[in-house]
Amino acid sequence: MKPRTNSPNFWHMALRFVLALLLPSGSALAATPALWATADFSGASPAKISASATRNSARVTIANDHRPETAETWHLALFSEVPVTEGRHYEGSFTIRASEEVTFEILLQKTGEPFTTFVSQKVMAGPNPVTLYFDGTANFSSTKNDPSSMARILFPLGKLPAGTTLTLENTSFRELPEVATTARATVDFSRPLPVPSLSGFLLGLDVNNLADGQPGDHLVKPLRPKFWRVRSEWADRVTALGATPIVLCSEGKYPPATPPWADDYEAWRAHVTTLAQRHGTAAIYDIWNEPDMGMFFLDWPDADFAKFLETFKQAHDAIRAVVPDAVISGPSLSASYPAYRLREFMEFCKANHLKVQVLALHMLDREDAGLARMKFELAQIRADFIDNPQFAAVGAREIHINEYGAPGDPSYRPGSILAFLRAMEEAGVVAACRSCWDHPDAPGVNSGFDGSLDGLLTHDTHQPRAVWWAYQWYAKSEGRRVATTSNNPDLIVIASQSAPESESPAEAQVLLASNAASGAPRPLKDVSVQFQNLGALSMVTADAKQLRAKIERIGFAAPGTAAVPEPEILTESLPVAVVRGTATISALILNPHDVLRITISSP
Repeated sequence: MKPRTNSPNFWHMALRFVLALLLPSGSALAATPALWATADFSGASPAKISASATRNSARVTIANDHRPETAETWHLALFSEVPVTEGRHYEGSFTIRASEEVTFEILLQKTGEPFTTFVSQKVMAGPNPVTLYFDGTANFSSTKNDPSSMARILFPLGKLPAGTTLTLENTSFRELPEVATTARATVDFSRPLPVPSLSGFLLGLDVNNLADGQPGDHLVKPLRPKFWRVRSEWADRVTALGATPIVLCSEGKYPPATPPWADDYEAWRAHVTTLAQRHGTAAIYDIWNEPDMGMFFLDWPDADFAKFLETFKQAHDAIRAVVPDAVISGPSLSASYPAYRLREFMEFCKANHLKVQVLALHMLDREDAGLARMKFELAQIRADFIDNPQFAAVGAREIHINEYGAPGDPSYRPGSILAFLRAMEEAGVVAACRSCWDHPDAPGVNSGFDGSLDGLLTHDTHQPRAVWWAYQWYAKSEGRRVATTSNNPDLIVIASQSAPESESPAEAQVLLASNAASGAPRPLKDVSVQFQNLGALSMVTADAKQLRAKIERIGFAAPGTAAVPEPEILTESLPVAVVRGTATISALILNPHDVLRITISSP
């Protein structure tokens, strides 16, 4: 149930105060300051929530007689109303601290029924202030004379303990500027771009036939996986496929199994010791999966984050006793930006002299328009925990996104996937593993265990989906990347130099990926690509006047709605004039989530 702002006693319950949101100059909403309010929707009098504010900060207090065990989440609320336009993308941020550790949500939803929601994000706060971000694409429009059509930035606080105080500072909210549907890109073949390949997977094999079951090697090797997050018994297979195994130490140990601390961690230490003896330095040890989730940890009645930290320490010490130089990763939380928990984790590692070389994160809620925010958050994580001398003793030197990709369509859009990979590259991520979910066209069939390579293949016939080809094209650029630019965030460009001498014929590859970075997906029209410094390519002679371009397309087809597509050849052999080492292809069109591949070779 959601709060009803049109209830008769609403304005009697609401304590209103003005809090102008900080908006960049020129924003579409700059002239529309938001009005914040607190409200007790339970009908209590006096209200069990109160607040005071300055221009850009607020202090909220939950009354001492509040009983969270009998309240609904939405009973107590802090909110602000703003106008939105369907298809436009909005983002906001705030710095928050609380008198004690608390968890709640931030929602962006329609003020009136049916309370349509386009952002739902968990928030964790405590005595240490953290800066948090939220964003989403509006799925309705506000109208000038209809208050119920407004959007509400809502903090439902009904479950907060009695006496809790929250302090919000540096609040901001803005509409992303609308971008053109045209785009210009450049590729500079003289400028190498040193980025790691982020091809990697989570599980994805046939759980009943690991040795030679699906997927066949011919469907895996073209993707050139670099890291593979697996159960211990899967490690040999993925190593043979050329990937470094990230061993999930916690597999088989989740609730309702006996918790690790039931025998003072004796069986848990023995289990992890066996893993260390088996894998040595050939694997990365990821100690526990998503300890902030019920099904993986918190469903034990006495489980809490402190128990996880001790569980992590016991495993760390057992591994180091066998393999002192082992690479250990954590905490692998489910939350995409767990700023508060990450600091708690790093403080614990520092205090207990734990060496954790890899900060492992999950990014499971990112649509295209949220990738810019993801890069900002990863930069903040790097500054706070890797580059920060305060945590130098912990030894974290790399960020791994060992699960990424939202369930459903976002994980199957070729353009979206390449945009995700490129965003992680730009953020300095060293390793990434595609996550697994139930197939959208086969509910209850998980793509992590049926040999479908995390859904890159169909669940029944194991045919490549469109997105498989996107990964294959991405993998082909491994180790030979060059610098690119794009003047439109909805167009991602990934380019690579000519193939090694062992490959024939020599060629260069340019990928153009359409994504909805600015909000709702739109076609890109009149896209042009300029190829600079072509003389850096092995097959281009100094006096070259013409090259040949082959143009192929991968389109998005939602799983289960169309035949499995293969790349479509748009142009087999397009003559491209070269003038002083530069060439241009113009008038390209990309539908939403398309990927075009331009292969350049000698005539």
